[in-house]
Amino acid sequence: MRDFLNSKILFPKQLGFAPYFWLLWFLPAIVYVLQFSNYLKWTLLFTLLVFLKIYRDSFFLINKKFDYNVLAQLVLCIIFGSIAKYPFLFIYTGYIIGEHYFNNKNIRFLLVTYYVFSLSCIIYIIYVAKLNNLNELLSFIFGFVFILGCVPASYSKMKQAQLLQKNKRLELLIRHNERDRIAQQLHDNLGQSFSILALKAELSSKLLDKNNLELAKQQLDDIAEISRNDLNLVRKIVTDLKSDTIIQTLNKQYQYLEDAKIMLFTQNEDLTTSWDRTVQNILSQVITESVTNCIKYSNASHIRISFSAKNNSYLVTISDNGIGFDNYLKQDHESFGISGIKRNIANLDGSVEFKSDNGANIFISIPIPKKEDNNHD
Repeated sequence: MRDFLNSKILFPKQLGFAPYFWLLWFLPAIVYVLQFSNYLKWTLLFTLLVFLKIYRDSFFLINKKFDYNVLAQLVLCIIFGSIAKYPFLFIYTGYIIGEHYFNNKNIRFLLVTYYVFSLSCIIYIIYVAKLNNLNELLSFIFGFVFILGCVPASYSKMKQAQLLQKNKRLELLIRHNERDRIAQQLHDNLGQSFSILALKAELSSKLLDKNNLELAKQQLDDIAEISRNDLNLVRKIVTDLKSDTIIQTLNKQYQYLEDAKIMLFTQNEDLTTSWDRTVQNILSQVITESVTNCIKYSNASHIRISFSAKNNSYLVTISDNGIGFDNYLKQDHESFGISGIKRNIANLDGSVEFKSDNGANIFISIPIPKKEDNNHD
């Protein structure tokens, strides 16, 4: 039952409660329809129901299917608007067009069709209804201005959300660059350890001058041991701090997705700055592979990546609105980097699940290393 609701009835989970809130504006339309005779009333209510279903489905469609969906919405809008003299369903279609403004090849055709249909509907209503009342006329004019503005408003909202996310990512990158600078200083100035090495070297020299070979050898052995430990420590610090973080990876992949006209949305990416570096390195590889697959094979218009920490586990979800895994998993189960993703996550004792539900979905769970458990309780 839950799968049926998610695939056929409910809006995408990542959109939250917003789509359901906007459905409240269907109530005036329903109330308006109830004044008509029984036959016309039920016909208009059925039209509203069909429109709602098509509108909901548009959030999951891409390319030509999306275009056909929008055209179907516009046809229902002009039919309902002309009969019920209620043109405001166009606002819903305008919103969805605005969301796909910069990642749809036929956006100009959809925009022209949208404005022609909506303007024709308004003119028809004013002409047929013969609105002599100034208040009614002004309300329709105001409504048409709102219909005109909902497309650019939706587009502006999407661009602003992406810009805010990008600025936040750049801020985190600046912090990471500072950590790189500190790491380089540690590499160049392991002061305390080097001081010990200098003292032991001087002591060894004095012991050799006194022919105390046994003690001199002991000091030299200590120097060799400390040097090896320091070298390993430096290598570990440099490796950890110079490997790509999740923030860096998202910033790189954003550029590739933007070139492919695929929108990237993230949630809680700032949480990852405190995650274990080994985990970040592996997840960076997974994100890179997933984005590559999305660009090459998915035909998606957007990809969403969310991060959280719960029940002593790091949780990552990667999803797009493309064709899903089914079509190419049947061809080769080891293709498209999926086997590599499974192997990398398994190396961290984690689990990964691949699903095709209105697109490709990857669910990752990785145990938080014990040394960090206390920080996440």
